[in-house]
Amino acid sequence: MKVTYRYATVADVPAIVNLKLAPKDTQEALDGSGCSTTQRALSKCLEISKVTWVIEDASGIIGVFGLGSREGQVHPWLLGTEGLHRDHWFAMCRHGRTIVRGWQKKFPEMLNVVWTENIKVIRWLKWLGFGFPDVDPIAINGRNYLIFKMNGGT
Repeated sequence: MKVTYRYATVADVPAIVNLKLAPKDTQEALDGSGCSTTQRALSKCLEISKVTWVIEDASGIIGVFGLGSREGQVHPWLLGTEGLHRDHWFAMCRHGRTIVRGWQKKFPEMLNVVWTENIKVIRWLKWLGFGFPDVDPIAINGRNYLIFKMNGGT
């Protein structure tokens, strides 16, 4: 099944905020946003993002990602459905590197956190070129998160 990536539009907002996220993505969205529902968490992601993309297949929007900006820092993020993680992992790898390299040219540093239980995503982030500083995990809502970062070229 073909996957496409495109900039999100205002018309996409209802589909984005109502995505049925994969369980680990749901937990990360709730922990990272401080919100009590995935709809509110996804709305918050859209609010703080400098730019947002959607990932689609024949069934519709299956993922959303972007670059959040808080306190002068740039935070890459991605949240997806079970279908995205199960059926389109190779496409995420293939397209992900190209997208991240473009970001790297524009921003001096990108950083965020990932739940330590999200092993597949940690491997993907490493494959994309993100590093994991040798620091203790950060506890968020009783769950451990690892910092990941990448230096850029501006």
